[in-house]
Amino acid sequence: MADGLPGWYPDPGGAPGLFRYWDGHNWSEVLSPTPYAPPPVVLTPGAGGTFGGSVAAVQTLPPTQRRSPVGPILIVAVVVVVIGLVAWLVIPRLTGDPGNIGDSPEPTAAQPTGVVCPQPSDTIPESYDHPNDGWVHGGRLAFPEPGYPWEYSPENRVPFGRDVGNRVFTLHYRYSGKQSWVASLLVAELYAGDGFFSPQEGAEIVTRCILGEFYGDAVVTRNDSRNEAYTLDGYDGWIIDTNLSFSIPNLPTTSESVTIIVVPTGEMSSSLFYSSLPDDSPEYIKDDVASAIADLKVSD
Repeated sequence: MADGLPGWYPDPGGAPGLFRYWDGHNWSEVLSPTPYAPPPVVLTPGAGGTFGGSVAAVQTLPPTQRRSPVGPILIVAVVVVVIGLVAWLVIPRLTGDPGNIGDSPEPTAAQPTGVVCPQPSDTIPESYDHPNDGWVHGGRLAFPEPGYPWEYSPENRVPFGRDVGNRVFTLHYRYSGKQSWVASLLVAELYAGDGFFSPQEGAEIVTRCILGEFYGDAVVTRNDSRNEAYTLDGYDGWIIDTNLSFSIPNLPTTSESVTIIVVPTGEMSSSLFYSSLPDDSPEYIKDDVASAIADLKVSD
């Protein structure tokens, strides 16, 4: 996982509106118009060109084709595709004319060409009038106010949350000269019009968005301990518990535990809980995060 999380990402070759698959080590040769397509089928010929270090000819087939027996016609078609890809990738290098390939940026060693974050829609969903009752509210989730040394902080780094309630504890103040590293507790609304539908899909989208936005150019290794269905106050949702490892210049923290819970709480919306807990946090901060998760509730 040191080379980034597998998935479909915006084409590093610059094709507008298209996505290329990163398997954790190599880029696929094919493109997809959606980041939600199944992983491509990989066919390795005797020789082939490279893109970002991968040596493969790849074809993405519809699910019905992938489940059907491979007949002679399909085999011939695959051979034609392989020959075409080899010619397209290898001949320009042999002739000294790289064409568009030479203009494509190489994928970085961090998150592969960035991570897809949903873009907010123009539709403004219902706003909530939360009570001042000693709980931190966001969307229809709430956790008990943790109190000092936790502080209120606006959350506007990524577009996945509306109606956000956030508390942070500053662990490393201005470690980079201007940025600080914090532990976070957050509740918010996820609006389906922004691209969030099923709880599982929403939890994974938030996770990938966080990986792409919160860690700069660092290589992040993700190790899930839970990625499963979850029930909160009778509402069926999804939870991801993961530990993220990284190395950022001048930052003493090298890993942190992240919990993401998504619970559908409205006809067109879900509610989100997010916590980040640096592993070098004081024990009382770890206790506060554990209590927030244990006491999390669906509010009116």
